[in-house]
Amino acid sequence: MVTREQAKIIRNNLIEFRKKVAKEQTIPPAYVFTNEELDKILMLMPRSVAELKRERILPDVKVHMHGEGIVNIVKAGKENR
Repeated sequence: MVTREQAKIIRNNLIEFRKKVAKEQTIPPAYVFTNEELDKILMLMPRSVAELKRERILPDVKVHMHGEGIVNIVKAGKENR
C-alpha cells in the first residue's frame, strides 16, 4: 500500500524524470510519457519493467527507453517512509 505522501513524491519524481529526459533528448515531455500515461503509472505502481509492459500502459518503445527509470522511481518512492 502506498501512502498519499509517497504517491505525491512518486508523481513529482516522475514529472522531474520526464523533464530531465525530454531536455537531454531535446524532445517534448509528452514523448517520454503523457499526463494520461503518468496517471496510469501512478494507479499501477509497477514493480518491474515486465509488469509495466504487460499492462500496456506505455507503448513498447517507451517501455524500452524509459521503463527502468520509471520503475526505479516507483520503487524508491514506495521505500520512502
